[in-house]
Amino acid sequence: SDEAWVEEPLTIVTQPQNVTAKVGDEVSFLAEVEGGKAPYTYQWQIHSVGNGDVWSNIPLDSGWASGQQTEMLSFVVGQYEYGNYQYRCVISDASGNKVTSNAVTLTVKPGPAITTQPKSLTANVGDTVKFTVAATGDGLTYQWYYTDNASDKTFSKSSTTTATYSIQMNAARSGRKVYCVITDKYGNSVKTNTVTLKKK
Repeated sequence: SDEAWVEEPLTIVTQPQNVTAKVGDEVSFLAEVEGGKAPYTYQWQIHSVGNGDVWSNIPLDSGWASGQQTEMLSFVVGQYEYGNYQYRCVISDASGNKVTSNAVTLTVKPGPAITTQPKSLTANVGDTVKFTVAATGDGLTYQWYYTDNASDKTFSKSSTTTATYSIQMNAARSGRKVYCVITDKYGNSVKTNTVTLKKK
């Protein structure tokens, strides 16, 4: 007897997952289906959180993404984009069946932020001076840089890797310029203002 061929329902077997990333990372969302009738068509969509239930197709010429009409959407996280958006994929088969993936969120890790900049200082020869910076962020590391004196244009890396840079004032160091680079555990970094040490 000829049994009628029964089409398996179109089903998403791999749902995209939420992603946490830092600026500059490449992220990907994957949606895979089985069943239905091949070939499948894919369309990734984007939704601004707080914008009701309005979803927009990501056009092929968007410039910032790749794979908009494949099972995998990829893009590099920009400084200001994408952090308050959700993504999903609408998948259709040759019979016109349609399934929509879970909506997933990209969380962008914020970089470090300087809350107190170091200040230029004047000191007497023999005094110990301290440049200090304060910042917020996750797992912060500090790297100070300095010039030898006022005429030196080349910054050298200091051995100081804490939030405070201490130095004893001497005549040769008058005009020394100093700054600090603060980096978080995700690799985001921020640079302080450049400040000056002068002899009283």
